[in-house]
Amino acid sequence: MSSSEKGFTMIELLVAVLILSVGLLGLFQSVYVAIGNGMKDTLRAEGMTFGDELMAHEVNQPFTNLSVSQAQPWSRSSSQPRSINNGMAQATYSSVRTHVYVSPSSTDLQIRVTWRYKGAQYSQNLATMVSK
Repeated sequence: MSSSEKGFTMIELLVAVLILSVGLLGLFQSVYVAIGNGMKDTLRAEGMTFGDELMAHEVNQPFTNLSVSQAQPWSRSSSQPRSINNGMAQATYSSVRTHVYVSPSSTDLQIRVTWRYKGAQYSQNLATMVSK
């Protein structure tokens, strides 16, 4: 090839395509990680909303329904599927509600909400004291 010919050689073209491909793969991977983190945050927020709804329901009960004896704390489990992202996804949240004796006029209300995402289990705890 003489020095007066202009253009790219096949090797230069292949190197340029390789560099561009590696850059695009990195970009796609970062988008995938960002979407995954966004979904984790969305699932956590929905789990907290679910826990807040359960807590509000329990706190609004008459104290006689919440009170427990010192020897007999009680626990109740439930599970609820919920739509996420305007129905684009669905997650099932499980809850365990526990009432623990503190004194004759107060009880400790604890709620643990759990869910799974990509094979991993996540949980969030909520707690409050309820008095007469």
